[in-house]
Amino acid sequence: MRNFRTTILLLCINAFISCRAAFYELDQEDFADYIDYSDFKVWTYDEVISKNYTIVPEPPAGPHSSVFILTDYVQPQYTDRYKFPATGDVTFEGTFFCDSSISEFEVRFSYPWQDHFFVMCGPSSGSTPNKWQTKTKKFPCVSAQGCTEIEVWIYGITVGPGNVIALQNLKMVTGDSTIPPTAPTESTTPHTTTEGPTEHTTPTTEHTTPTTTPTTTRAPGEGLNCYSCVACPSVDENTPTLQLDEYTICVTSFFGGNAPNSRSVVVRGGSSENHVDGECFMHDGMMDCYCGSNLCNDQNVINANNYFQNN
Repeated sequence: MRNFRTTILLLCINAFISCRAAFYELDQEDFADYIDYSDFKVWTYDEVISKNYTIVPEPPAGPHSSVFILTDYVQPQYTDRYKFPATGDVTFEGTFFCDSSISEFEVRFSYPWQDHFFVMCGPSSGSTPNKWQTKTKKFPCVSAQGCTEIEVWIYGITVGPGNVIALQNLKMVTGDSTIPPTAPTESTTPHTTTEGPTEHTTPTTEHTTPTTTPTTTRAPGEGLNCYSCVACPSVDENTPTLQLDEYTICVTSFFGGNAPNSRSVVVRGGSSENHVDGECFMHDGMMDCYCGSNLCNDQNVINANNYFQNN
């Protein structure tokens, strides 16, 4: 793991001194260098199927390729953190899988990019469940003093038995550049490329992410402010909140069960999905409730198991 990280950083430093942009990629088994003592795993697709996670379709890189995966009921998990030189915009592209649960999967980064994360799975993701998809998003440096580096890590949580989230490929571009297309392969090698200040020959590509178009539109900067937390059955003045332009509705989601050894979890966040204020619905042993005003997802769910027993 350390050798991989050191190689990346040495190349990044050289690119930072002499170039305006650098491209980084983690693909398939490369993720093993980042998981350390977390519950994240790197499995081949054959292993995924052999462990009966048949809901996961064949990944884009083929039936014998590897994926970075989190399964079943797991408390919040975090990979190692790494720093990369970055002075301006940073663009992320991920190829990932979400099931239909409220499990969360995000690429996170520190200030001055920390106000927005690269959300792949979760109530606010807008992603399509039960299929592989690719999402691309650009994040600007928001510091008036400028930026020199970005610290990156991956966060995930799965909220119930049989839940699964997976990532096959993660790309990151810093500076004035675009992400080059990569043809699916059964096995790849991590690599770093750089661009000179006047030569830009990287082909451009467009990626379409399946999303649900919300019925409510708001002007830029007017997205809802929602409570944003995991394992928070109640809220108070210290509960984290998050306002994003794309939030059109807030959501409170909870998982529970009647069995004596069952576990429960409450997740609060925002979403750009198409839902009606006051709507609640059950799916896969979970309840999602939506509301359409700032900080409206403040319902107390002291014991999700009791809720499920009485409803």
